[in-house]
Amino acid sequence: MNGFCQFRISYIIILLSICAASINIANAQLNPMKRAFAALDEYDYFKARKIFLKKEKSHPIESAYGLARIYAVELNPFFNLDEAYLKAYEGRNQYRLLSEKQKNKLLKFNIDSTAFTNLMQNIFKNAFLKVEKKHSIEAYDYYLLHYAGSPFSKSAIKNRNSIAFTMADSLAKAAAYQTFMEQYPDAEQFDEAKAKFERSLYEEKTEDNSIESFKKFIVQFANNPYREEAENMVYNLMTQEASIERYYQFIKENPENRNVNEAWENIYNLYVSDFSTETFNAFKKDFPDYPFKEKVMQDIVLSNKTFLVAYSKGKAGYIDESGQEMLPFIYEDAEPFSENLAAVKKNGLYGFINKSGKIIIEPKFENAEPFRNEVSIVKLNGAYGIINKKGELLLDAVYDDIYDFDEGLALLALENKYGFVNTEGKLVSDVVYDEAAPFSEGYAAVALDDKGGFINQLGELVIPLKYESVGSFKSGLAKVQENERFGLVNKDGKFIIPIKYDGIGELSEGLIVIANRGKCGYTDVNGKIVIPVNLECSTDALALHSFSEGLALTNKGKLRGFIDKKGKIVISPSFQDAQPFNEGLAAVRKNQKWGYINKQGKMMINHQFDRAGSFNQGRAIVQKDGKSGVIENSGKTIIPIEMKNVQQMRDAFFLTENPSGKGLFQADGKLILAMEYESITNTESEAVLRLVKNQKISFFHLDLRKIIWKEP
Repeated sequence: MNGFCQFRISYIIILLSICAASINIANAQLNPMKRAFAALDEYDYFKARKIFLKKEKSHPIESAYGLARIYAVELNPFFNLDEAYLKAYEGRNQYRLLSEKQKNKLLKFNIDSTAFTNLMQNIFKNAFLKVEKKHSIEAYDYYLLHYAGSPFSKSAIKNRNSIAFTMADSLAKAAAYQTFMEQYPDAEQFDEAKAKFERSLYEEKTEDNSIESFKKFIVQFANNPYREEAENMVYNLMTQEASIERYYQFIKENPENRNVNEAWENIYNLYVSDFSTETFNAFKKDFPDYPFKEKVMQDIVLSNKTFLVAYSKGKAGYIDESGQEMLPFIYEDAEPFSENLAAVKKNGLYGFINKSGKIIIEPKFENAEPFRNEVSIVKLNGAYGIINKKGELLLDAVYDDIYDFDEGLALLALENKYGFVNTEGKLVSDVVYDEAAPFSEGYAAVALDDKGGFINQLGELVIPLKYESVGSFKSGLAKVQENERFGLVNKDGKFIIPIKYDGIGELSEGLIVIANRGKCGYTDVNGKIVIPVNLECSTDALALHSFSEGLALTNKGKLRGFIDKKGKIVISPSFQDAQPFNEGLAAVRKNQKWGYINKQGKMMINHQFDRAGSFNQGRAIVQKDGKSGVIENSGKTIIPIEMKNVQQMRDAFFLTENPSGKGLFQADGKLILAMEYESITNTESEAVLRLVKNQKISFFHLDLRKIIWKEP
């Protein structure tokens, strides 16, 4: 190709390029949207915004999209997320109305549904981050109002609700919680707010803690869950005295209260505490409106039953006198019923039940004595105290020991000192004495620093601490000792018998035996000597010389006889030994054998026994050759004298023992229980005995003459 041709080709190419560039420039000048997006890509936000605003009517979708992009960029003077969202929202909605052909024309500006979605997601996110920094109810509410459809709406709602609940919680007032619930019914804290609202409402309405405020709350807010607590408070406040009168007043004023049944139960338990038929009948008369009449009838039946402790498979329970099981065998240990309550052991601790088996006092004691005088001595944490029938400690469990009540007062021991407490749990005497004896006839013998005296039931020292030793009062008189001599004082501390005798016996049949220098005599209750102190006696066994059936033993050398109340010898001292008269006969010994004489000294039963007991109910236990038996006052043997041991039981029976075991005879000598038992003992019932054979317990009914129950 020649040079001319090459020149022409180059010229044409240049000319075509110039034309193409001119066409492009012309097209750009003719299409403002391209210029706007080009400016936007070059971050010329002023130019792009100016074009988009100008072309909003002719190119609404492109302009909305472009403006949204401008407003969404933080580093430009037009940054405004609210405007960005509005433009993006506007453009997206218009875009959705386009045909596919129209949508395709917008692809040249990279505008499609995904572009709008991504743009709006970015706006949502940045707007949420902005309000999250403010973290206020107003900020989150603004976001929720202006950014509808945001995927962060749930988080905004959650955060807003959390702030609102925290604010309400800080006020801790019912009104604050109520406002929260009204404004945010769908909040996850709603249930908690409701619970706190109800609690706060209850506390605010009853803050004066008065019966009236609780009653008013119950009426006004019947569906409030604290209604029950309000009812409990009305009950507790009205019945603080725990008296029948207050419980009944509560029932009458609050018939719909949830505690009405408990109030009735307390009235019932207080009223019928002695569990007697008479008391039950009186209760029915005084409280005809008692709703549980069937219980009264059942308890009347129970009150007339005697419960016996029995054991089955290592567990204790209760049966009645017919052998019927009354309470199940579920206790580790059980005690007899006393004052209608019984101590039972569960899980290693003792509590109390009534005859229906209901737990009246929860098991919490290491030991518990039967109720007497409405109180029980219990052991708690290794020390002793006193409780009432409600299980309340009347006396704190801090003592080393508490002895049984006598005349309504119990002896206390603490660190080797002694005092007294009454059945109300009040100390009537401080625990200060070195020694003390139980109360007898209203007085208790006490000692301090080796000197004895007496206190009364108020704890007052009524007879000074001045004697070496003192005895308890009997028949209004007490023995006192000084310088190894004895006297007798009355309750005024005045001497009835001066302190000058070697020994003083007990008052018997109006006379008191006194001893001095190996001789005995007698005084009356006023201390007047009625029989001079010149009779021989056994000063080391003065009880033998007390009068019995008008006669008393006397000695002459090593022999014994009897005197009358004038001191006259009526039965000559001719016996090696003798016992006081009982039922008209006295056991006497001659030639190492015992027999019986009458009051005239006549031998009624010849000397033949190695030992002879006193007659009781016309029968006496005697012994020959180491064997025991029973005779009548006629001398007739009714139980053969061939037993290892014999004991009188309940007057009408005799417990006997042989190598084969123990048995039981009637008083007429009839064997009713064979000699085969390991033990035969009394029970709580006068009609029933407890038997043990082969380490198994059974019960024998004396009237029915049969076994009524056997341990399985």
